[in-house]
Amino acid sequence: MEFDDKLLEQASISSSTEQKNKLLEGLTHQDTLELEYRFNNRFDARKFVNGNEWTLKTMRDYLGIEVTCDRTNEVLTFSGSVVRVKMAYNFMVQLSQTRSFSDGFEPKDFEMQLSAFIAYGGNVSLLEIRKTSITIPNTEILIYPKTPKQFEYIRSIRDYDVSLGVGGAGTGKTFLAVAEGLNALLSKRVKHLIICRPAIEADENLGFLPGDMEEKIRPYMQPCFDALNNLIGESQVKELIEEGKIKTQVLAFARGITWEDSYVIIDEAQNTSEAQMKLIVTRFGFCNKIVINGDLTQIDRKFGSSGLIQLIRLIKNAKQILQSREATSSTEDSLLLEQLNDKVNVVNFSNRDVVRSNIAKIFVSLYDALDEYKRSDTCYQAKIDELTSGLF
Repeated sequence: MEFDDKLLEQASISSSTEQKNKLLEGLTHQDTLELEYRFNNRFDARKFVNGNEWTLKTMRDYLGIEVTCDRTNEVLTFSGSVVRVKMAYNFMVQLSQTRSFSDGFEPKDFEMQLSAFIAYGGNVSLLEIRKTSITIPNTEILIYPKTPKQFEYIRSIRDYDVSLGVGGAGTGKTFLAVAEGLNALLSKRVKHLIICRPAIEADENLGFLPGDMEEKIRPYMQPCFDALNNLIGESQVKELIEEGKIKTQVLAFARGITWEDSYVIIDEAQNTSEAQMKLIVTRFGFCNKIVINGDLTQIDRKFGSSGLIQLIRLIKNAKQILQSREATSSTEDSLLLEQLNDKVNVVNFSNRDVVRSNIAKIFVSLYDALDEYKRSDTCYQAKIDELTSGLF
C-alpha cells in the first residue's frame, strides 16, 4: 500500500536516521518498524483505551502487530511488519479526523471500521465515507456506512429509482435498505414501506406453517423485522403495521397490484423465479423506490433459474437485447437505454465489505474460494473424497 509521507512526518519513529532513510526509500513486507501515535490529550487516550484495553486487543488481533499504550495514556506504540504498522498508524490518524475520541467507542462499530479499513488495504478515506449517513426521524440514531461500497449503496438508493445490492452475507444490504426505508417513511417522502421476500427455506422444507397469512410469512420476513425492531423498537413497528404504513407482500398474491408512493425492499431476491422477478419490476407505479437485494452464492431454489441472475443479465446486456429485435428503432432504443441508466443501478459487494465479525468474513472468503475452485476443477469431488478419506 502507499503511505502518506505527511502522516509519516507526524510520527515519532523509534529508529536511527539510517533506518528512517531506509523506510522512506520503501521496505519489504519482512522488515519491521515501530511507530508512535500521540493523542491530543490524556482524556482522549483514556477514552480510547477504555480501561480494559479492548481497542488495543482488537488492533492486535486484526493486524497481527504489537500495540501498547504508555503509562501516561497519551502515546500508542505500534511495532511489527512495516505495512501493518503503517496501516495501524494511518487508521488512527483518519479515525481522529472523523470523530472525537472523547465520545467513546462501541466495540462492534470500532471492529467493523478497522476490519473494513484493513480489507481495503488501508486505501480508504474514513472521512469521505462518513460524509453520508442515514438518520431515523424522531430518534438520535445516525447510521454511517462502514465501507466504500456501503457508501455507494446508500447513494445509489437515494439517486436511483431501482437499486440492486448484490453480494455475500454480512455486507449490510438488508440493514441499510431497511434504515433508508424507515427514513423515507418517517420523513413522509413515501406513504408505505413494503417488505417482500421469497417464501423459500434454506435447504429445508418446513411444511405448512400454522396461523393466519401474516403469521405464516413472518418467519421469511424476520431479518427485515429484526432490523426494524433494532432501529425503532417493536412497539412502534407494530403501530406502523397496524396503520398500514409497513406492509409485507407475498409474491404469490402480487399479480395485479401497483405500488404507489412506496419504498419497496425485495430481500433474498436470488430466490425469486424469473417470472416472479418480472412480476416485481412491473409493479412499479409513481413516486416509488425499489431496492432489490440478493446473494448469488446462496440460491436455495430447487427448480428453475434465479430471477435476480436474469435481471442482472438483462440490465448488463440491454443494448444487445434491444438490437436483437426484428423491428427496432435506434432512437427508441437509445431513449430506453438512457432511461435505464438514469433510473437503475447495480452495486456489487465483495468479501471486503463483510461487516460481521472477523470469523464470518473468514468463512465467507473460504466458501467463495471453494465455489471458485469447484468451477475451475472438473475433478473437484474426487479430490475432496481423497483429501477427506480416513477423517471420519
